Amino acid sequence: MAGRLCRPVPPRPKATRSAAAATTLAVAAFAVSALAGCSSDAATQAAASGDGSVAAAQAGRHLGDSEARALEQRLDSGAVDVHAREELVGYYFLAELRAPAVNPASTDPGAARVARDRHLLWLITNDPQLDLLGTAPDGVVEPAPDATAFAAATAAWSRQAAAHSSVAQVQGNAGVFFAQTHDAQAEPLLKRAESLSPSDVAWPSLLGDFYSYQAQTAPLVSAASAGAAAAALTQIETAWRLAGSVDRDVRLDRLAKLAVVAGDYTKAANYATRLLHAYPPGGGQSPLTYGGAIHDGNMVLGRVAAHQGDIAAAGRYLLAAGATPGSPQLDQLGPNFALARDLLVAGNKSVVLTYFDLVAKFWSDPKLAAWRADVGAGKVPDFGASLWS
Repeated sequence: MAGRLCRPVPPRPKATRSAAAATTLAVAAFAVSALAGCSSDAATQAAASGDGSVAAAQAGRHLGDSEARALEQRLDSGAVDVHAREELVGYYFLAELRAPAVNPASTDPGAARVARDRHLLWLITNDPQLDLLGTAPDGVVEPAPDATAFAAATAAWSRQAAAHSSVAQVQGNAGVFFAQTHDAQAEPLLKRAESLSPSDVAWPSLLGDFYSYQAQTAPLVSAASAGAAAAALTQIETAWRLAGSVDRDVRLDRLAKLAVVAGDYTKAANYATRLLHAYPPGGGQSPLTYGGAIHDGNMVLGRVAAHQGDIAAAGRYLLAAGATPGSPQLDQLGPNFALARDLLVAGNKSVVLTYFDLVAKFWSDPKLAAWRADVGAGKVPDFGASLWS
C-alpha cells in the first residue's frame, strides 16, 4: 500500500445529498463527458448516493479565498483532514476556470491546477476509493499543464490498483484516470470494477464511452469500428437496464446510433422507433424537447433503409430528420451526418443538398457551406466527428 488509508478501503456508508446538490452535479456532469471523454453517470450517481466526497468538492467551489487559505494553513500544520482536501479540490477546480476572466495577465495560469493536483495526489495515496477520484475532470490529475503530477498520479494509481484488486471503486477510479488518455490499461480496470460491482451503472457506462471512442477512431466502415461499436452497445445496454430501461433515458439515442455502426440493424430500428415514440411532437412541450429525437430517430431508420437497399425511403427519412426544430445539442454541435454520407455514396446528391438547407435553419457552422461546395463538386465531404454527433 502506498500510504496509510484515512478510512477503510471497503465501501463506506452512503451519505444523503440534497436535491440542490444533485441538480448542481448533474449539470456539471454534462461537462465531464465533453472535457474528459468520460461518462457523466459516475458523477450523477455519486451525487445521488455517494460517499460525500463529490458533494464536498462541489461545496468547495463556493469557498472564499480567505476560507481556502485557512484550510491550507490547517493542513500545513499537520492536520489530517480528508474533507478539507476534498473541498480544496473543488475550490481550485473553479479557480482555474475563472482565472483568465479575473486576471487575464496572470503570469502563472496553471497555479490553480498545480495546487489541485497536490491535493488529488494526497487523496490517491491515502484514500483511493473516494468517489471524487472517479469523477472527471474535477477529481482527475490531467496530463497538462502539471506533467510532474501526472507522472506521479500514473505511478500511484498503478500501485493502488494492484494493492486493492478486490475493491471496485479503486479499480474503477484507476480506470477513469487511464481512460482520459484512452490508455489500454483502462479497459481491464473498468471491467474488473464492473465484475466486482455488477449493479453499479457507472462502470458499464464508462466502458461504453471507452469502446465508443475506439469505434470513432477506427477506420470508417471497418470491422474494427463495428466491433468496438458492438462492445459499446453491449455496455450501454447494460447501463440502460440497470437504470431502469426508460425510453426517455438519453442512452436510448446512443443505443440506436451504435447499433447501426455495429451492424445490428434489427436493434437499431427497434431503438430508433422507441426513441421517436418516447418524444412525440406536441403535447404542450417545447419543440427543443423532442428535436433531437426527431433527428436521430429518423436518421437511424434511414441508415437501416439504406442498408436494406431502399434508397428512396432512406432519402425520405433524411428529410424527416432535417425537419427537426433543433435542440440545444443540435444547435451547438450539429447533427449526425452519417445518413447523408450513406446517400452521397449511393449517388443521391439532391436530397443531401436539401437536407443541408434544412440543417442550416438551426446550425450555422461554416463547415456546412464547405460541405455543400464539396457535394456540388461531386465529392463526398470529410464529415469527421460529425458522423458521431
